Amino acid sequence: MAAACVTPQSAMDIVPLMFKRALDAHQLSFALGEALAHLHLLWADGTLSRRVDEAGNIQFERAFDK
Repeated sequence: MAAACVTPQSAMDIVPLMFKRALDAHQLSFALGEALAHLHLLWADGTLSRRVDEAGNIQFERAFDK
């Protein structure tokens, strides 16, 4: 997941990397929660930085010192 965040990625951008099959709306809500949990863990340990883009979307990107 950290490797995918070489460029800014949202949780929605990460979901297809984690789940290769098609997801229905119910499954997508769980998948987004799972992606956010992983992204927040990597943000908390300093692997990723987090920012809000001009559209208000939260994006994660590799931290420069990791």
